[in-house]
Amino acid sequence: MSVPEATAAYAVAVTTSCSVALGLSRWAAKRALPKPVATVLVPFTAVALAGSANVFLMRQKELREGITVTDEDGNELGQSRVAGRQALSQVALSRVLTAAPCLVIPTAVVSRLEKRAYFAKNPRMLVPINLALIAASLMSALPCAIAMFPQYARVPVAKLEREFQNRVDAKGQPITHVVYNKGL
Repeated sequence: MSVPEATAAYAVAVTTSCSVALGLSRWAAKRALPKPVATVLVPFTAVALAGSANVFLMRQKELREGITVTDEDGNELGQSRVAGRQALSQVALSRVLTAAPCLVIPTAVVSRLEKRAYFAKNPRMLVPINLALIAASLMSALPCAIAMFPQYARVPVAKLEREFQNRVDAKGQPITHVVYNKGL
């Protein structure tokens, strides 16, 4: 990807996030949503959409041209757009799953703590608690979200383009599954 393409993709992802955040903030205010709901809904939705947009924009070449698929022995068979869409969808979903606990748990805990007398008098004490909750959520959510989908996915050739069907491996056996690296 060239620098202008990467810059444009980044700008679109940031614009998407900010637009969603502003639009949802206005919508939440008009609907008079409870503060805990609005403080979770708006950032989570903005981050989830920005992360997903970023994946598809930064890796749009994989959507257009496909990703490399191999047989079980690692022999390259070609480029599959179907596998590319599947890989990017899994990466986008894992980004959403990473964001969920990081934006929901700290917000829920801090909103309850700020109602307590001690934190009402000492609101600065919420900052380290919030940072610790975010760090703990991220450290536990990220490995789990990445592990949801294996790095190397195995998919039946029947789900791919016709060019991958009815092929045989080096031993003359029909290739029933291919493997691809979905990326992170």
